[in-house]
Amino acid sequence: MLTSYIALIVAVYAIEALALWRVRLAYSRCACCTEGVEEAGAVVARRMLRAYGVDEVAVHGGEQGLSDRYDRDEHAVVLSDEVYSSCNAAALAIACHECGHACQDAEGVRMLRGWGLLVSATRVLASAWVFVLILGIAMDAASVCVAGVAALTLAVACSLIALPVELDASKRALAFLESCEEAPVLPEQTMRAVREVLRAAAASYLAESLLGILDLAVRATSSFVHEGNTGSNSAH
Repeated sequence: MLTSYIALIVAVYAIEALALWRVRLAYSRCACCTEGVEEAGAVVARRMLRAYGVDEVAVHGGEQGLSDRYDRDEHAVVLSDEVYSSCNAAALAIACHECGHACQDAEGVRMLRGWGLLVSATRVLASAWVFVLILGIAMDAASVCVAGVAALTLAVACSLIALPVELDASKRALAFLESCEEAPVLPEQTMRAVREVLRAAAASYLAESLLGILDLAVRATSSFVHEGNTGSNSAH
């Protein structure tokens, strides 16, 4: 039983890693697309905020890696250095995606109110459940296993709730770059690269949610079968 669970856990993490790798690959490839891009991510981000009437939102740089985010408490779009100062399709896509969250906040999108907490909770729970579950199996402690499955259930729920918020932010980013008068005029090749980055990010959000559901279903089924077998053996 322990071996099968470990195999499942490894498979889930491998697929999640593949989805993240696809995002990073898309970013790296589209970061080379600079045709027609004359302004850095930060400049275009400010353009988008101004176009949607939320220019009071600040745009900051200084983050490391792909850690870009909209900070609702600070009322600021926080960009990594490579997105903040780079003039390429990938930087524009990510910067405008984060501005999409700022636009959601300005419009009072209800789901955004708890979005930051949901993202944080998903990350914590997604990291914690596997260790709790393995500990419970190793100890043969049903209560600890239940706690691990409960943590996974909450992680999946948080991920599903946050998914529409992420997809809507990407939709807003694309709408701005494609048709807004305030947006820079980009050639079709560059817009294809922008769409590729946004699609890759959306696919990673969706994959994370679907994998969580699949994993939860497998565990629930395994538990049901195990209990059924135990009951059958007891009857004999």
